[in-house]
Amino acid sequence: MGIVHYIARRYFFSRKGKGAVHVLSLVSMLGVMAGTTALFVVLAAFSGLENFIMEARSAMDPALQLSPAKGKRFVINADTLAAIQKTEGVKQASRTLAEKVFLQYGDKNCVVWAKGVDSLYSQVNPIDSAVHIGSFPSDFSADVVVVGSGVANRLMLNPNDPYKPIYMQVPRPGKGQISNLEGAFYEATAYPTGIFVMGDEIDGQYVITPLRFLQGLLHYRRGDISAVELALEPNASDSAVKERLEKRLGKSVVVKTRKEQQAAFYKIMNTENAAAYFIFGLILIIATFGVAASLIALIIEKRENLQTLQNLGLQLGKIKRIIICEGLLVSLIGGLIGMLIGMGLILAQKRFHWIYIRSSFSAIPYPLALRLSDGLIVAATVLFLGLVCSVVASLGLNKKFLEN
Repeated sequence: MGIVHYIARRYFFSRKGKGAVHVLSLVSMLGVMAGTTALFVVLAAFSGLENFIMEARSAMDPALQLSPAKGKRFVINADTLAAIQKTEGVKQASRTLAEKVFLQYGDKNCVVWAKGVDSLYSQVNPIDSAVHIGSFPSDFSADVVVVGSGVANRLMLNPNDPYKPIYMQVPRPGKGQISNLEGAFYEATAYPTGIFVMGDEIDGQYVITPLRFLQGLLHYRRGDISAVELALEPNASDSAVKERLEKRLGKSVVVKTRKEQQAAFYKIMNTENAAAYFIFGLILIIATFGVAASLIALIIEKRENLQTLQNLGLQLGKIKRIIICEGLLVSLIGGLIGMLIGMGLILAQKRFHWIYIRSSFSAIPYPLALRLSDGLIVAATVLFLGLVCSVVASLGLNKKFLEN
């Protein structure tokens, strides 16, 4: 062990000093510890919330989605669909169609997105597991509908009355003014078979119907769809499969990964994450000011010792490094204890579920996620701030100070 590290360690672990310097050093370490804990827990909260939302949306957003480069819909023939399914990494493919529709149930009504799906849809997106009341359709030739819990609340839908229909309407395509309201809409009747719960954003905006039913409501051809949704093999890379499909299908089809489908969501989450990091990072910066203050007090207290070291031939640069190492010890030990406390709080929340997210249908424990990247960010932040404060504190240590 070098003399620089040895002396810094002796200054840190020495119990002889019980005065203001010792107290100030302890307080500064506690400040770093508290700031590190707060930053680590907040980053874990954002990571957990992101994982939770993405898991909830995975029942609606596929691993890969194929959509037309132009227009709202396109036709995928049997040969093209077979070629897609044979692509390396693709497990299953499902055809879907989405359109906004007007719903009426009794005297209640609302506008939602209707998503028409084929019989393979549940093998691509596990929507059937999200149906908490009733069941997912097994007969895709029937005129049935599964609604989100938010839509069910707005319509005051009674799941125990399967014989009361939901009326669906969409505007007829055309130009000019509407002269006859009765003929301005296509209409169809569907019977509710279940209610799904996947998060407020989805539950309040979507209903699921058989593809054939929605095509009939919109007066589309049987081959008209708005997307092909894909499930991938367990070890398949979405970016690699995307590249293979783009080469095979050309520029007429747009292939998007799940993250690309939710680009706006990821942008918002990244912005909020960055804002939280800077806010709690500022708290950590303020806490590390105490490290600089404790180092300045240490320099003043140990002035005679430092003069002796210089007289014995220790270079000024190495004396400064003693102070820098002392500051890093305070920061790193405080940061390490803070990360351990934060990890304990995260694991305790996972185990005992102290905090819940509540909705009208359920209450779930607030999700927290331990990520290596979050730990590295916090550790790097503590190390950087500790180094900066230590260097700043050591600037006042010069030959003039030691000689006087």
